[in-house]
Amino acid sequence: AVAKEYNIPASTIRNWKAATKLENAIDQEQRYEIGDLLLVYLREILNALTLQAKHFGKAAWLDSQSADSLAVLHGVAADKAIRIIEALAGGEDQEQP
Repeated sequence: AVAKEYNIPASTIRNWKAATKLENAIDQEQRYEIGDLLLVYLREILNALTLQAKHFGKAAWLDSQSADSLAVLHGVAADKAIRIIEALAGGEDQEQP
């Protein structure tokens, strides 16, 4: 009814309604706590990925891997690196007025 009355897609109304419920379900203090936990988690994940990347660069380890395993590793690592760069670049665009 609201969507038709204001000529707004029904999916937009559903998304707004879902977002409102989520906002009300989590108070500000919980958001900060969750944000802090996410930062700790992301820091640990990035540290682990850095250690893995260093390990992947060791010649002895590389020599012991099959070509198909190295191809998969390269594809996944390169894809993830590009996605991180894109996400960082996207974040910069969003901050600009």
